[in-house]
Amino acid sequence: MGVAAVDLSRLQGTPAEREAVLLTFLESCASHGFVKIIGHGIPEARLKELFHWTKEFFEFPASVKQTAPRPLVGPNRGYIAVGGEKLSGISGYMKGVRNPVMRNDVKESFDAGPEHDKIHPTPWPVGPRCDEFRVFMEAFLLECLAVHNDLLHLLEEALHLSPNDLTSRCSAGNGEVRITHYPPVPITQLKTGSTYRISEHTDVGILTLLFQDAVGGLEIEGQTKSSDFIPIESSNLNEMIVNCGDTLQRWTANYLRSANHRVTYPPGLQDEDALIPARYSVGFFGKANMSASMAALPEFASRLEGGVDMDERTAQEYYNYMHERTVAAPAKVAA
Repeated sequence: MGVAAVDLSRLQGTPAEREAVLLTFLESCASHGFVKIIGHGIPEARLKELFHWTKEFFEFPASVKQTAPRPLVGPNRGYIAVGGEKLSGISGYMKGVRNPVMRNDVKESFDAGPEHDKIHPTPWPVGPRCDEFRVFMEAFLLECLAVHNDLLHLLEEALHLSPNDLTSRCSAGNGEVRITHYPPVPITQLKTGSTYRISEHTDVGILTLLFQDAVGGLEIEGQTKSSDFIPIESSNLNEMIVNCGDTLQRWTANYLRSANHRVTYPPGLQDEDALIPARYSVGFFGKANMSASMAALPEFASRLEGGVDMDERTAQEYYNYMHERTVAAPAKVAA
């Protein structure tokens, strides 16, 4: 079975329909680490507004964007310019399939954390329209938190866990919304293998909720055959792509597995002289409570050797370690 497409509105149907939706959702997460979702409750008009703000932010002068620099330690917060982040620093780290190879990532991004996080506050840009941008992003993050919580409740039901077995570990509402701009790039630059729009990596959190435009280029690696990547395209703006993160993989003792994924040139584009157009995407990365254990849930411990998980790290210790592996030397962007 390929990456499934699930319509959450069908959950309100007959018990048999609800069971079928839950089973498809779970099987796609277990076999691919990815699933496509519609009927998630975020209106298309809201998503169009989201992408309008995303494009407007990246059109801000560099001098404005650089008033909100991403710190070199702690969770992702603020702006990072093209070349400032190298996700190849964690390439294959969780899956152990290869040694990381440092590659160039051609993108810029901005991450917004929750308003209540006073330990790792978001550095917001300063300039015209920046206050309105902040208001929209903080509200959209709350919408994503609600969808993320709903999906975790569905996983609890599908996995026959007790209510709140998963959600209680992320009750603090941690996570980030990341907007990303991929500037136009010659296809020849991506075909060298030393440059990607995003190098292959796994996400460190619980679930990632992704919205992307129609340009294409997102690929995921098969769980059974290393280096076998398949494209994941969106049929429309309202289709949300959901993928499992490393935290969920650890909590379920590898039953639900995070998948390596990357962004490269769109499938079928073979013209050696082609300039791949700009691409935009928005992702929400659900995170566990800072003090939550990274160890497997008791219900999954039997899958581990000896039935005991010896991982004593907290989620925040793990996240900080993984995030800091991705930070390259700060890059400057021409004004």
